Amino acid sequence: MKGSSGRIFWGIVFILAAVCLVASQFGLFPDVNVFGILVTIFLGWTIFEGIRRVNFYQIFIPLAFLYMIYDDEIGIVQLTPWTVFGVAILFSIGFSMIFQNTRRKRIYGDTAYAYPGNSAEQCQGEQIRCENTFGSAIRYINSDNFKNAQLENHFGTLSVYFDNAVVQGGSAFVNVENHFGETNLYVPKEWQVENNLERVFGSVGEKGRNAEYGNTMLYINGSTTFGTIVIFYV
Repeated sequence: MKGSSGRIFWGIVFILAAVCLVASQFGLFPDVNVFGILVTIFLGWTIFEGIRRVNFYQIFIPLAFLYMIYDDEIGIVQLTPWTVFGVAILFSIGFSMIFQNTRRKRIYGDTAYAYPGNSAEQCQGEQIRCENTFGSAIRYINSDNFKNAQLENHFGTLSVYFDNAVVQGGSAFVNVENHFGETNLYVPKEWQVENNLERVFGSVGEKGRNAEYGNTMLYINGSTTFGTIVIFYV
């Protein structure tokens, strides 16, 4: 859920939680655990968004937390919380690797991306794809007609510079998938940025200020799970 619909949904959830909390003080719902209900709703929403976005990190990790919350009711005592959390991470990595092509086609269509290669630092072309896993990588986008980029960072640090990219069509798109890592985007301060990034147990930030008016529009979409995405205006 995005925008006003997401705010309305969570607004209603918190209002109902407040009503239940007050009612429990009057003995109407003596056994209600408002915090547990809120956490369960949040984790359920996260799993739903993970299924919708074909994001396995947003599916298995919330499931692990649900198990930790309701382990007594489930009755499986052999699995410790750290074991469950480790299994969730391994499942997330494994399923993401197996269904990588299916996921790309499901979300991004049949667009053909240019792969810079693991050791390359210069990326050229209209459509750019950068991936980083368990390491640190720096990518410089040098394009005379930049249109879109797909950036994926898992358990590492990825820094991408757009200051040498030229957008001829007036607008360009960047999609970021950041999991258990840090992704830094260096964007020209003359560009206008529409930040549509979502976060699940992570953070999204901006440093610096862009110009009040500009002819280039950059749409940044995607999400971070247990990680950080920072937009720098340079």
